[in-house]
Amino acid sequence: MNFRSTSLFRLFSAGVLAASALSLSSGAAAESLEKEYLQILQQARSDIIVPAHAQLSAKVQALKAKTTALCEETNAQSLEHAQQAWREAMQTWMSVSLIQFGPLQEQDRRLRMQSWPIREKLLERAVEALASGSDPLQAAINNGSIAIQGLPAIEYLLFGKNALDKLQSADQGARRCQALTAIASHSVDLATELEKEWKGGFGDNFENPFEADGNLSVPQESVDEYLNGLMTGIQQITANKVATPMGLEGRSAKLKALESFHSRNSIANIRNNLSALRRFYMGGDGYGLDDFLLSRESAAMHKKITGLLDGVDAQLAQIDFALEDAVNDAEKNAKVKKLYEALRQLQAAVEKELFPVIGVTRDFNSEDGD
Repeated sequence: MNFRSTSLFRLFSAGVLAASALSLSSGAAAESLEKEYLQILQQARSDIIVPAHAQLSAKVQALKAKTTALCEETNAQSLEHAQQAWREAMQTWMSVSLIQFGPLQEQDRRLRMQSWPIREKLLERAVEALASGSDPLQAAINNGSIAIQGLPAIEYLLFGKNALDKLQSADQGARRCQALTAIASHSVDLATELEKEWKGGFGDNFENPFEADGNLSVPQESVDEYLNGLMTGIQQITANKVATPMGLEGRSAKLKALESFHSRNSIANIRNNLSALRRFYMGGDGYGLDDFLLSRESAAMHKKITGLLDGVDAQLAQIDFALEDAVNDAEKNAKVKKLYEALRQLQAAVEKELFPVIGVTRDFNSEDGD
């Protein structure tokens, strides 16, 4: 979702929703609601978002170190270590990427860290051209297509067909390794930028729009961005990570459209997404959306959301296989369909029921379609 600033719509909706959606009848009530919004924002930033970004920086730096070690001594063991470092970076990215607003959406940072969904042939051609070319690598990556940036490009070089043989090749192995470490270095720069934004300017404005300069002017706008960002993340999980690649919406399955196809990491990504989503909802170990609902006498809504999250987790627990293996297996495919239905129910409840109770605006985004 694109970040919107001080539009007349924002100012109007903030006033209308504060007055009508939550039936606030006095200035004292409005002040109380703002206080609760600020609690949600402070908790989300300090205990969830900033630590997740710090961890992403650390994991991507560790990935860069392992790719460097792989290129210094290219063998099966060093490749395995680099692959594990990639999985750990991807796990953390699944938390960060769920926040679909703010610094992540500026300067195409989300796509530069993970150019997905992307056509597999496009990714392959772009990375192979980089790995076999002669142009200065870092400049080519910094100024080039998102297809040669970020975690998918690194994944292709580490997990693609005959990855070790290609890295050991006398003809192109050295250049391929240089490309790998250069992409990892670029990813470190991106993670560092994101962490800095959340620790500083944007994070300050998000946490307390009253006190810090920025485009957010009232707490409701920050909560609006926050919940809509999470909504976009839920939509992407349901449609892009399950329905489209698995052929669950009346079209043929597209296995190579699965997220992290080369590493067979797609179901692990979804698990990490959903774990992060629950943490965002609960406010980590502090004040979250759940506490807000309980404070507004909306225990039934809280019970419904947690029940739906539990339902998704229950279906995930039944999937002990890679999603790629489910297409031609009726029993496994039935389990994936149940996961999809559980995700759809969660998405509908958040969109149609949670938004009005929280008192924020459900915004149009790129995942909504035409």
